[in-house]
Amino acid sequence: MAHPAAQFDEFFETAMMYALELARGPRSTKWIDWVFRIHACTGRLMTAETIDTLHDLVRRHDYQGRRYVRAYLHIVSNQAVSRGASERFLVGRLNGLAQVVLARSPALDA
Repeated sequence: MAHPAAQFDEFFETAMMYALELARGPRSTKWIDWVFRIHACTGRLMTAETIDTLHDLVRRHDYQGRRYVRAYLHIVSNQAVSRGASERFLVGRLNGLAQVVLARSPALDA
């Protein structure tokens, strides 16, 4: 029997795969929201693959969910001190993604 943490990791990765696939559909920004929100809730750092996919999706769908992006960045930035070099690199890529989203978003929900 698999360890509960390993089972959760597998479940989480499967959920991400499905959410990102759904986010490729028309008018699917709610799934992009979901990806940011679930990562914020769990405190997990996004994988490089997730970040790459989001870079494409936020441009394709003109994503403007700055509230969710800021909430998630706040969490990962607070954890940045305890991260290794490769994880800090991912945080830097997330900051780049956030700049794309924030540049497209009206400041109404800031």
